[in-house]
Amino acid sequence: MKMLARSNAAILFRFHDNPDIARERLKILEHFNPQLHRYALYGGLPAGFEEARAAVSDLVESVWQYPERKEKAWKWQHNDLMLKAWYRAVGQHASFDFLYVYDYDMLIAAPLGEVYPNIDDHTVALTACELFTPAMEAHWSWTSWGERRRAFLQFCEYLHAHYGIKRQRKVCLGPGPLFSRPFLEAWSKTEDIEYVHDELAYPAYAEALGFATTDNHLHAGFTVSPAEERYFNCESVDVSTLMILEQLALPHGVRAFHPVKHMITLGEIVDTQGEHARHARV
Repeated sequence: MKMLARSNAAILFRFHDNPDIARERLKILEHFNPQLHRYALYGGLPAGFEEARAAVSDLVESVWQYPERKEKAWKWQHNDLMLKAWYRAVGQHASFDFLYVYDYDMLIAAPLGEVYPNIDDHTVALTACELFTPAMEAHWSWTSWGERRRAFLQFCEYLHAHYGIKRQRKVCLGPGPLFSRPFLEAWSKTEDIEYVHDELAYPAYAEALGFATTDNHLHAGFTVSPAEERYFNCESVDVSTLMILEQLALPHGVRAFHPVKHMITLGEIVDTQGEHARHARV
């Protein structure tokens, strides 16, 4: 029988600076997901690790530091390789069947199991997971120009040579993937290559390894208007506290936000949702 994501899941919390914000974000995760084990992956400067670990260690099972001294730009582009390294070092020894990968600049003010689809262990849930069209390839920054174009074509050659894939079927956006242990186990055994961003790599490896992909319901998709990206975007447009609290005050408002790089406290969220509940009872 296939396992389902709501049966035995854990959270990998990734951060690289702002330990005070990271701590508060973990408190929010704990509040809404008390049954889930939490792990942390620190990808920041080595000099900041001890402060970061001290800030969050009581809220997670472990804090693991990415060991290689890579530049910030490399880490941003290769979140997938850092995740793979964490799984090899920590995750494969932990007890979970599914893993929510949660970056510090996400804010989900609800149980993750209610926001994400309840996938089986042969499926990967990715943000804005869509068919990879020729029009997208011609305009997307990861595939259409300069060095990124050359790296993408190298990745295509690699997929064809190693997995028989002439052109990957789907692409995605980076924040918030949900992985099954069978996928992580199979993927962790693949070669580490640095050609492309995880938005290409995750769906490509899912396809190559025989796993299904589905959308995780966090983002409206690649071809949406700015209004549809108001609460969850990948354009570095910070979602304000006012916008977040307005939605949390609504009974069926938005509960998933990105990016939220500023401080918003668990107390603010609880007070807002509590006020809504009090009004609903009147």
